[in-house]
Amino acid sequence: MLPLRAVLIVFLLLGLAGTAVAEPLRLVASVRPLALLAQSVAGDGVEIVTLMEPGVTPHDFAFRVSHRRALAQADLVLWVGPELEPYLQAPLASKRQLSLQALESRPQAEDHGTGRAGGEAGHHDHSHGDEDHDPHLWLSRTLAVAMLSGLAETLAELDPPQASNYRQRAQQQIASLQQLALQAGSQPARPYAMAHAALGALVEEFRLPAPLLLSASPEIAPGARRLWQLQQQLQPGDCLLVEWPGPRAWQQQLAAAHGYRQPVIDLMGYDEEVSDYYELLSRLLGQVQDCVYGFAEKN
Repeated sequence: MLPLRAVLIVFLLLGLAGTAVAEPLRLVASVRPLALLAQSVAGDGVEIVTLMEPGVTPHDFAFRVSHRRALAQADLVLWVGPELEPYLQAPLASKRQLSLQALESRPQAEDHGTGRAGGEAGHHDHSHGDEDHDPHLWLSRTLAVAMLSGLAETLAELDPPQASNYRQRAQQQIASLQQLALQAGSQPARPYAMAHAALGALVEEFRLPAPLLLSASPEIAPGARRLWQLQQQLQPGDCLLVEWPGPRAWQQQLAAAHGYRQPVIDLMGYDEEVSDYYELLSRLLGQVQDCVYGFAEKN
């Protein structure tokens, strides 16, 4: 017969095993807007990691060993898709994943470029192919709603006891997004410009005029012909949208020379005041409306 002390130890260990808390689900989002979507559904019970650190954009992202490790440990990965993030294709080949590009179901070009992984470096070319093409799919409300629904169902499969909570949170966020609406402008629409194609999904969703595009990338200053065309269409006081954290040297010089306004738009949701996806989309919509119609949306 076991001594009383040994029996007590056995019961204590069994009790601890019975009350052990399972590790939380691990979810990796490639960009912060997707992490914001995930947080609105997952709540506090899911560990969410964003690959792209604050201040980094798809223009200068480097895929590192630490990123590969985070992906390997993830139960679910949310990403934009191989068109914008070719470096994630191979690491995600056998992972449970949701991508905006797959939800969009758009035929893809045969060559998406290549990304290097496995080393501390690994920069990729983010020229988007041509300057009029826009892979910033997280700015589509329609795709965001589809992602929320898919995310709720996937988390419900991974964590059945919380299934109803995931679905309820997703429906609440979807309802909020569906309330976003374009204000009717009393003034004629004014032209506006930005460095490259980045707002296509947003302006298409809300049927706003598209911006004049100056280049294939913010890093590349437009040529003389493009600048001449811009000057024929924009007037002093019109908007030259610049991406967070602020204008590049050529944008500052252009705006100063012609009196253009330079609102800073935060496509990646890096502003600390942006706490959820609804706020990110609402802010961007308001800024574009302000440029087009001369006022910002009040939500």
